[in-house]
Amino acid sequence: MNNSPQGFSCNPDLRFLYFWPDKDFPDIPLEKYDERTAVLLKDICYVDLLGRRHWARRGEIMNGGDIPRFLWDTIGSPFTFCLVAYIIHDHYCAHAADLPIPERRALRTQGDLILKEIIEFIDRTCANIEISGAKQDAIYAGVRVGTWHACRE
Repeated sequence: MNNSPQGFSCNPDLRFLYFWPDKDFPDIPLEKYDERTAVLLKDICYVDLLGRRHWARRGEIMNGGDIPRFLWDTIGSPFTFCLVAYIIHDHYCAHAADLPIPERRALRTQGDLILKEIIEFIDRTCANIEISGAKQDAIYAGVRVGTWHACRE
């Protein structure tokens, strides 16, 4: 019997701002809108293997884990079965944005590692979803490339 508290608080609910701009979130600059920019419409929580809670809050912006668009054909769109993983990842990345570069890289790396853990959890627990080890590695490499690109300045 598995007594792990690991899991999610709810299904993600988001709105893609490029297609449906939202007057409820006027602080989001229009230049951030592209076809993968979405806003979270309700809080979501991931509980990790150690019982720690990782929250992404209503109003946070996500963009699919910073995975470069050219990799989507290989690993799939981030807005599918691994959506919660990308939401939590993007939460960490957003909070790292204003930090000095060493701290920014550390926090974004933490987000990358949590994404990897969530994908492994989905693969273990969802009977209708199987994510091969090679695909898991490709997804993780994609977010690492995106993290490197976002933190290089």
